[in-house]
Amino acid sequence: MLRSTRNAARQGGKTPGRRAFSAFRRPAAANRPLPGDVRVAVIGANGSIGSLVEAFSNLDVVAEQPTDIDSWVAGPGRRVLVLEVLDGDSSYDLVVDLRDSRWDLVMVTLTPDASQATYRRALRAGATAAAPADAPAEEVLDVVRSAMADRTILPASVARRLALDAPEIPTEFAPSMEEIGWLQTLAAGSTNTQLADSVQVSAREMSRLLAELYDRMGADNRQSALIKAARWGMLE
Repeated sequence: MLRSTRNAARQGGKTPGRRAFSAFRRPAAANRPLPGDVRVAVIGANGSIGSLVEAFSNLDVVAEQPTDIDSWVAGPGRRVLVLEVLDGDSSYDLVVDLRDSRWDLVMVTLTPDASQATYRRALRAGATAAAPADAPAEEVLDVVRSAMADRTILPASVARRLALDAPEIPTEFAPSMEEIGWLQTLAAGSTNTQLADSVQVSAREMSRLLAELYDRMGADNRQSALIKAARWGMLE
């Protein structure tokens, strides 16, 4: 279903985020061009992204402002979308939908603030990178360039919190690469029998091996094991 920019950018207040982000400012940003074969769209609320559109213009890049986001994203060629999101779920639902519709879309979200929770929410929804909506335009351009190179710029404090919050695989578990592959295969929807066929063992032997694996993971069953595996980053 097609949607207008009104669904992507609604009015809403913003909390300060510039100070937390300012450490990443690089004065030469405005002088570094973007690749000539890229199409860029900028979508925000109430004309708040005017300075960013102007910054792209200074790089001889036309920042489009399409009324039909879905059709624009589905267009040919490399596409970069800078999208302002608000606190409501609908903005992040849009990010999820756009990521599902095009895996190679470079999507930078402009967030209401620079908190760790906001960055986490944007990245989990499918954003390639994020920046506070009130960050200077040249800093947002730096984030866009990094996102185009498949990198994400984060304030050090946010990166540190994300690292500390990320669950680690227990050292006593120590799965083999083969076992991780089994879990990934099961997560993709394969049955135990199909997995047994792929590794060329009997179904009974596969069930025994999986039971031992689940026990080492502290999981009671397949579903519990896959939940733990996802939490530990083993299914990525």
